[in-house]
Amino acid sequence: MVELMIGRTKMTIKVYSPLWETFNAQIGALPVSRDQFLNCVLRRELPLLAEAMNGKRLSRRANRWISNGLMRLGTRAINIGLDREVAHSLNRIVKESHMVRDAFFNRLIVFLRSSDAILNYFKLPKREDGRIGKEYVDTAKPVSPLCALSEVFDDPLWYLHMATKHIHDTSLYLLPFPSPIMDGFACWIEDAAVPDTREYRRQQRELDKQRRSLTEFESKTFTLSGTR
Repeated sequence: MVELMIGRTKMTIKVYSPLWETFNAQIGALPVSRDQFLNCVLRRELPLLAEAMNGKRLSRRANRWISNGLMRLGTRAINIGLDREVAHSLNRIVKESHMVRDAFFNRLIVFLRSSDAILNYFKLPKREDGRIGKEYVDTAKPVSPLCALSEVFDDPLWYLHMATKHIHDTSLYLLPFPSPIMDGFACWIEDAAVPDTREYRRQQRELDKQRRSLTEFESKTFTLSGTR
């Protein structure tokens, strides 16, 4: 739901409650306006999201699977004030890709927080060491505190994007989370990963066939060798 405000737009998002509470506590401890920060981040990230989703469109089943997955985690509705241009860009990407908007927003918060558990799972560095992204730009941080802050606010997720491309050769928005329980944070998921779809059943049949072939191979090999 989107409601017009004077000069801005109020967007209602459903967020995973524990994730939002932790994010709110972290951002609240900083001298930063939460909504202005998110507006700044979205303005920078939406072109990268559009690039990642280019040519992709979620099926109806995949969209429902992601949406239901997020609801199963437990959500609450929050309102954020955004520039109308930013809200329009996000909604356009959602419409073109049939992506679940709330899932993208939750995923964005996950990577803005970048807990040690998430970074460890994806094998992403916890600190910039100058080895990733240096071919694109000088990674040395400015001494000036205001210049350093300006760089961070200009592109908060730059290093994570560079590290993800370098290590996994994909987009931060396409990395699969460690468990189907977290499919509610997915921007994109193939039908083969969605239970009860034709593609999923076909994949399971193929896996069963491979397992039977392996079992048969092992059985014959052990029989011939006399090994148990």
